[in-house]
Amino acid sequence: MSAILKKRAPLALAVALAIFCAASPLAERRETHAASSSVDKVVMAGDPAPGGGTFSDFYGWMLGSDGRVAFLAALSSGEKGIFVASVGQNGGFEASAVAVTGEPAPGGGTFSDFYPPSINSAGMVAFTAPSTGIFVASPTPSGFQVSRVVIIGDADPLGGSFRSFGPISLNDVGDVGFTPGSGAGAIYSASPNIVGGYDVRLVDLSPFVVCDSRLSLNNSHQVAFLGGNSSGGCGAPNYVIGLSSPNGTQGVAYYSNPPFILHFGPPSLNDARQVAFTGYCYSFECSHDVVSSNVFLASPPYGGVDKLASSTDDSSICCLSLNAVGQLAFVANNFGGYSSGAFLASPSSAGFVTIKVAASGDASPVGGTFASIQFDPSLNASGQLAFFGWRYWR
Repeated sequence: MSAILKKRAPLALAVALAIFCAASPLAERRETHAASSSVDKVVMAGDPAPGGGTFSDFYGWMLGSDGRVAFLAALSSGEKGIFVASVGQNGGFEASAVAVTGEPAPGGGTFSDFYPPSINSAGMVAFTAPSTGIFVASPTPSGFQVSRVVIIGDADPLGGSFRSFGPISLNDVGDVGFTPGSGAGAIYSASPNIVGGYDVRLVDLSPFVVCDSRLSLNNSHQVAFLGGNSSGGCGAPNYVIGLSSPNGTQGVAYYSNPPFILHFGPPSLNDARQVAFTGYCYSFECSHDVVSSNVFLASPPYGGVDKLASSTDDSSICCLSLNAVGQLAFVANNFGGYSSGAFLASPSSAGFVTIKVAASGDASPVGGTFASIQFDPSLNASGQLAFFGWRYWR
């Protein structure tokens, strides 16, 4: 059974479809430490959903700076929806609906599907409804007010009109970064205007193909993305980690830098312009390095990258999240002596210290133990971490 949980401790907090919190150890060594902390549930399959029915599955989530969690979930009714879980008056988490399939969409039509949401420090939630457009929901005393950002048929600054949209990223200013779907080379930003709408502008026309995966937009209108070279498109060994801004687009990492890395995961960008990403090395290309799954961090001016974690299991490290203070959370299988877990790497005077936040075999706050911890973690500036967990019953 899947759940969203929350973990508490003095210095750092972590989340999962379950949410957790862990304190960083004082040791300044590059080794994996366990952290002592407790776990609180945010939401789990079987919990009642706002409007009726129950939650049956979860597809994506993001943690806000104040501990609120925005997530995409399937319902027992067969519908899907965007929801936000926040701490209620009783101290537990309560979910509120933002948008559900079948409801009318601002600008016309109805919602029929969603990509995972993005949430900012003000509690605003942005999401893509792929057959309709991009929307932002603002919190109100009675729930959320959903507004259109850009919809299919709106004018494209490059000419013509938008025909599709990919995943989005929302920053703390309220800007939304997006692409017009997979295979495009253009990256756009939509900013709130004084009349209550959004102005769409081109961030840059990238020399790379922008893959249909999560973007990362910071508060300086820079967008990190997973791309491919113009000749090979999105596929190994053509992947590139790109960084676009109004001043142009540059490659942060390629197949040859770091050496022998053929496949990258979606990047995470902070306001210091640090870019974190995963890299996978296939065995026949790794004869000079036994490591096949890695976490990398690139910092300006991007002359090289630092390897923060690695595993000899090529499917081990699947995804990560970088926060404003340079901490990096990642989820991995067969790492640090655990079959699966969520980990937090924090900078220190001697490099990065990695701690275990939660792992398979740890006690679950809803009974039993975690069978596995998987999928995208989400880390905020307070060190809180959101991630997905499965559990065994005792």
